[in-house]
Amino acid sequence: MKQATWFRLPRLLWGAARMGLLWMLASALGLGLTLWMVATPAQAEPRQLQGQVSRVVDGDTLWFQPDEVGQPLVAVRLRGIDAPETCQLWGRQATAALRQQVQGRPATLRTHGQDDYRRTLGTVYVAGIDINGALVAQGHAWAWRDSRGRSLYRRQEASARAAALGAHADPAAEAPWDFRHRHGRCRH
Repeated sequence: MKQATWFRLPRLLWGAARMGLLWMLASALGLGLTLWMVATPAQAEPRQLQGQVSRVVDGDTLWFQPDEVGQPLVAVRLRGIDAPETCQLWGRQATAALRQQVQGRPATLRTHGQDDYRRTLGTVYVAGIDINGALVAQGHAWAWRDSRGRSLYRRQEASARAAALGAHADPAAEAPWDFRHRHGRCRH
């Protein structure tokens, strides 16, 4: 009988150890999930900020300075569009077009959450004009498509293509996502 108990004891300890390990793992996952939810900003309700664009980074990225005193600069990725990379054909023209239309002018930023790089996704309006849509309509950017092919600015892109505006004047113009897939991002 002593021998049977002796053989069962390690088995019982192993079972208890496994249960303890599983409990600790579940607790750690629960804590990790809780911390992730606290640290990761939720897709907040859209809000509107009045201010001006202080700097244009490229054809679809800028810095927005809200008018409200004490508000920090906001890094903004223009929602629903994808402009050519700066090292890509038409990249510099797209950046210049955005700069010309927004920099230093009174503007409204409508926020739509954040992208993977924690920039604010936004739509910028200057004098009531949706600048995101205007860039696509002028051929300075492509309409970004989701996994189902849906896009906010698909009609504007089709019109720019039909009229051979901006980047679309070159029949070999490449969508920015195809360019990045083949060449990667530009090195600054």
